[in-house]
Amino acid sequence: MLTTRVRRRTPALVCAALLLVSAPARAQQPRLPRADVSATVGWLHANVSNLSETYDAWANRRATLNGEAGVYWTEHWKTEFAAERSNTQDRWHSTTVPLPEGGETFRVSEHHIQDTRLSIGQFYQFGHNAWAHVLLGGGISVTRRYTLTDIRPLQRYDRSGGVVIIDPGRTESSSDTRASPFASAATKAYLTTRVFVRADAQADFRSSLEAVVLRIGLGVDF
Repeated sequence: MLTTRVRRRTPALVCAALLLVSAPARAQQPRLPRADVSATVGWLHANVSNLSETYDAWANRRATLNGEAGVYWTEHWKTEFAAERSNTQDRWHSTTVPLPEGGETFRVSEHHIQDTRLSIGQFYQFGHNAWAHVLLGGGISVTRRYTLTDIRPLQRYDRSGGVVIIDPGRTESSSDTRASPFASAATKAYLTTRVFVRADAQADFRSSLEAVVLRIGLGVDF
């Protein structure tokens, strides 16, 4: 009789042991993030063909400071918002100006360019509870470009070699806002269960390639 009771209780004891073992295992599973934020520094390369010579139409290697905030709708789908500001870069531009008495001279301008960028995008995150994840996505990027232009004096030389000022020069400011689709690839590599290193590359397009920015920084999951 005792042997029979032990045999009957064995399945129940095995099930109870499995539940006790599996409960801590479930508790140790890392919690999937609901959101994340990150701060990155970047290098911006942007098309400035309207402000520069045709043979050098890009403002390259401008430093940027960027902040990103993302919301996870599922383990893999994420909406991300970003705000970015570049430093100022100087660009020279010259145009030929005909003179009233004949001949021509050059008008030289110096542009001081700074970009502020806002973007919203949808990303797909690959992998499950891995130490590194790859994200691919795209969205809309809005760039506001502020330009301060120093227009140098317009001058010519007379027959004696003296300088004749035709126009004393001036300073002008302008701003231009453009929206462009973008494509992006990013990597999240975890240092701890919540803190990660983020690296990404983004390309903006209109009729052609408008901007490329490379970034790297730190972030945290919530």
